[in-house]
Amino acid sequence: MADLSTGWKVYFTDEAVNEFLALSAGFQGKMFALLEFLEEVGPFQIPPKRKKFLRSGIWELRVDALEGTARALYVMGARKIFVVLLFVKKTEHTPAHIMDLAEKRIKEV
Repeated sequence: MADLSTGWKVYFTDEAVNEFLALSAGFQGKMFALLEFLEEVGPFQIPPKRKKFLRSGIWELRVDALEGTARALYVMGARKIFVVLLFVKKTEHTPAHIMDLAEKRIKEV
């Protein structure tokens, strides 16, 4: 039988794990499903309404739930996805302090 795996793997920083666990059950379920899909098909097959390039190699995954919209910021390398920050977005644009924190965490990966 052929291996249909894309070879992509998702990893979380310790801080991102805590942020994930702090999300509501609705956000957790939808984000987990999207991250599983990301591993299955790779990042380039995620629909544009669910991902966006921000800056400095940082990408954003988006999920909607009754409570609003949650975001996962990640970087890619060698078929690896590193989720560095998760948050509930309350404004149209990603706040500068969130981007600064994501860039700081990327340096620690």
